[in-house]
Amino acid sequence: MQDSERLLVKVGSDFPVRLKEVEEALILFCVQESVGGVSENTMEFIKWLVKALHKQIGALDIWTRENNSRLEFGRFKPNKGLAIFTLNFQSKHPRFYVAGIKSVKEKLTDMQVEKAKPLSIAYHRKIINGVCAKDYYKSRLPDPEEQSETFIFNLQLKCSRIDANPNKQNTSSARDSDAQGKFRINAFRVYGRKCILTGDAPASALEAAHIVAHKASVLDESFHPWNCFLLRKDIHGLYDSGDIIIDSDFKVFVNNEELNEMDSYKNLDGSELNISNINLSALGISKSKFIELLKNQLNKRNNDMFGKVIF
Repeated sequence: MQDSERLLVKVGSDFPVRLKEVEEALILFCVQESVGGVSENTMEFIKWLVKALHKQIGALDIWTRENNSRLEFGRFKPNKGLAIFTLNFQSKHPRFYVAGIKSVKEKLTDMQVEKAKPLSIAYHRKIINGVCAKDYYKSRLPDPEEQSETFIFNLQLKCSRIDANPNKQNTSSARDSDAQGKFRINAFRVYGRKCILTGDAPASALEAAHIVAHKASVLDESFHPWNCFLLRKDIHGLYDSGDIIIDSDFKVFVNNEELNEMDSYKNLDGSELNISNINLSALGISKSKFIELLKNQLNKRNNDMFGKVIF
């Protein structure tokens, strides 16, 4: 296995009640890793796929390969994954197909699958049913131990190899931060792969920042998408500390003399956020309403932190 490969889900006996978490973990991974962004169609397909595979095939381990451009579904062995299906989400036109070289495909299905088609629930239901028509796929099914727990890996971790016995401590944080995972997904959906202050950045350099601090909010309110900016990690830290301030007119202030002597930060002082390109298609809310709620959160934050709302 190459260093870039990561095991995302190792199934346990509780997998059927964890399907929603699995969906959200896979979408978060794809959003973080995709260079050109992940379409709503792909995200909806992933949601359908997780349920469909479980219903038709059973619980499957899920891992990545090819520089995190693909998701593989099947069974792990130490240092070797036996895939049944592959989802290539990084390509310009995402594809889902039966995994393996030609000889493996022929064992898995009689269907002609050499040319993968665009994502389509109707068509790919036939692909799954075609695999179910033969028994070979059963040799590639995981065998979760009785009462074992499904491990959903921390998506920030990189593994040098796939481990058939993952460390439970490394996975519990992903489940405990379920709300934060949704929060991050929505941040990428709304703002794209860009820091709202500084522009394009690698997904690994970006963080979903709360406007009103998590500790100062009711849980549900804290993770609303209008309580969020997508920020570069260093900007996030400075925003949390109050060294960078954004008012309700989206004007930026650098509130630190030392930063104002640094070119990379002083140029932010007096600038304005450009939110004209935000994408709200997945949220079911108008742009005017979103901006109104965003401004309310900014006013609340600045009043809580500084005792005033205008600077």
